[in-house]
Amino acid sequence: MKKDFISVVLTTYNGERYIKEQMDSIFNQTCAPNEIIVADDCSSDSTVDIINSYTNQKKIDIISYVNNHNLGYIRNFKIAISKAHGDYIFLCDQDDVWNHDKIEKTIKYMKENKASIACTGFKLIDKNGEVIKDIDCYKSDPITGYCDWSYSIKNISINRLIWGNFCPGCTYCFDKKVLNVFTKLTNTELSHDFQLLLIGANQNSAIYIDMPLSSYRLHETNTIGMNNKEAKRTRHIKPRLTRFLEDLTKVEKVKNACYLNIILFLRLPKIRSILIHKFHLKNNWI
Repeated sequence: MKKDFISVVLTTYNGERYIKEQMDSIFNQTCAPNEIIVADDCSSDSTVDIINSYTNQKKIDIISYVNNHNLGYIRNFKIAISKAHGDYIFLCDQDDVWNHDKIEKTIKYMKENKASIACTGFKLIDKNGEVIKDIDCYKSDPITGYCDWSYSIKNISINRLIWGNFCPGCTYCFDKKVLNVFTKLTNTELSHDFQLLLIGANQNSAIYIDMPLSSYRLHETNTIGMNNKEAKRTRHIKPRLTRFLEDLTKVEKVKNACYLNIILFLRLPKIRSILIHKFHLKNNWI
């Protein structure tokens, strides 16, 4: 039987403070990846040198490159993902830490549940690596616990995802079925991880593994994350997700596309306000 080829896609930017701990956690996996693709977005510190220090360890191939100019995290990840060769592709942030069995368990549960993409639970840690115990202010969705995991597998539907993403991309693993669709899309407005999860959910093959398989680090320089809500978004008449679904429809059929778009338009602040006042609705009804 052919052995699975496993890729890790890691993007970096001025990550010298934490990158060694993350790289060590990848190299210490019970199921080692075959390749690590590192895309550096013009770091000005020693991040690239630290990455290159691992290239002599022949256990894992490291394919490392530095962008000619700063691309930003979405475009950087999108290009890096397109270079992956794996049957299974893991996304990786520069400042987190993986459990030693993250790869082994993720692929195991994906195979058992015939999933094309999975995201997993995680512990929250601070800049010093200490577990954050006061997590109530970080909870964004009832499906994620951050401390009281159910150790179960939950299906993720596209109907759920139109209300927003709920799990960071650094917990994702996906297969070639998702990759082949993703690389055909032109959308760079919606985050790469949300696009991947939407593709898998549209194929009815997305799962959430409700157990902590990594540690997600919160610190003052997170590029994007649970303590960074400052991302600027351009206002449009048409919802961002509607524009993404239009792009996705060019590649594969989107189930219940009409229903999804109706819900998305109802969520626009202007339309919500009109409906609430006209029909005297409670604000949380739509």
